[in-house]
Amino acid sequence: MAHCKDYKGQEGTTGYRIRTYRKLRDMSQQELGVKCGFPVKSANLRIRQYETNKQIPRDKEFLKAIANALKVEENSIFDFDISNTALVSHLLFELEEYAGMKIQKENGHITLSFDNNEEWESILEDWFEMNKEYCQNNKKDPEEKERNHAEYILKKAKYKPESENNNKKRNKETTRITNAIREEREKRNLSQQAVADMLGINRRTYSSYEIGVRGLPVETLIQLADIFETSTDYLLGRTAENTRGREK
Repeated sequence: MAHCKDYKGQEGTTGYRIRTYRKLRDMSQQELGVKCGFPVKSANLRIRQYETNKQIPRDKEFLKAIANALKVEENSIFDFDISNTALVSHLLFELEEYAGMKIQKENGHITLSFDNNEEWESILEDWFEMNKEYCQNNKKDPEEKERNHAEYILKKAKYKPESENNNKKRNKETTRITNAIREEREKRNLSQQAVADMLGINRRTYSSYEIGVRGLPVETLIQLADIFETSTDYLLGRTAENTRGREK
């Protein structure tokens, strides 16, 4: 596609993304600038500065204004240098350590999947469905193929995980659980490594549970309740009474 051939080497930058989405929306730089609140006379110049990365938008409200004008999700225009393979590789390593991502080789192909992480599994499922629709709609005609590709790019740009709608509630619940687990561990003068050994997992995986960056499997929750001699209801914050009690 034409927008991908220009600005070679800047893929993933905020300027590149703004320019790509603007052109796919068939908007001029001036139109986008005016929608973002710039005066008509300077709108064209201001957007050009952002698109060429001569000026980087830092203000959160302004980023939101650009995203709204382009009808895309705010996070889709954040700067991420995909040409930096070292940065990307370490992001993948972090996903393995803290989000339960698994790397496997099947029939000569390397695949990535997530273990016990419903949020990430849901994201991959949504992505798979978007890609499936894109592949089904692909035509041989070059114009139709390009139009379909443009729609696919914009669909991904608008994507927002369903779980984001419940972020505040989830964060509150996660904080309550992780605080309870950490307090019970520290009360018994146990290190993260010691608890990890009792669970039969590595320390980093346990740490990811304790700081809330990885979902806590039910089986692990039950094991922790046994280790800390308390109830799962207490760890979940359903009761303030820190006794084993009767499990329901």
